[in-house]
Amino acid sequence: MAADAKVEDLLTKMRDAYKGVKSARLEVKTTLYEEEEKFESSTKVLFANPNKVSIELTPEDQESDEKITLFYRHDGKKMAAGTKKDELRSREYDDEEFPIATVNLETLSFWEWDKQLNTAEGKNMHDSELKVVEDVEWNGKKWTTLEESAKEAKVFVRYYIDPKTHLIWRTEVKNLDTMAPMEDVQVTQLETGVEIEEDEFKIED
Repeated sequence: MAADAKVEDLLTKMRDAYKGVKSARLEVKTTLYEEEEKFESSTKVLFANPNKVSIELTPEDQESDEKITLFYRHDGKKMAAGTKKDELRSREYDDEEFPIATVNLETLSFWEWDKQLNTAEGKNMHDSELKVVEDVEWNGKKWTTLEESAKEAKVFVRYYIDPKTHLIWRTEVKNLDTMAPMEDVQVTQLETGVEIEEDEFKIED
């Protein structure tokens, strides 16, 4: 459904911002909440416009001598995943399955800006109720936030958006009915316009 003008204006600025990023290096910390437990992970992401991606996901609370890192890659045509960087299993790209990692729109928007940040027919925010809230304080700064109520998914999501760059630095997900926390994804480091070697996205046949 079409949102109000303020929401649509923000989404347009966000799409333009992500579309304009030629490359990025970011680190993300994710906390997942399941009943009385929480699970944390750290993710390193490399991105090259329009859709080359390399992801390293490391779950926390692992024994140091048995620590496992999951690797995901998309070279623009194929995707691959595995626990060994040089032995990734290649298959056809499926945007519903990549990445199988604990990230959200703060990451996906770099290559799925049109699909994710859009209320048009067939796009992911089409059926959501959306609201812009200005000057929300978090982490020592004031942010523009976009609040999304997605009834079908039964989630309430708050996106913390840098008012200057229009990029998302935090995605906070709660249960729409109970407002219990479900997921909190925070960007801890972000560089754009960086040089990235092509080998970082390479997938062997």
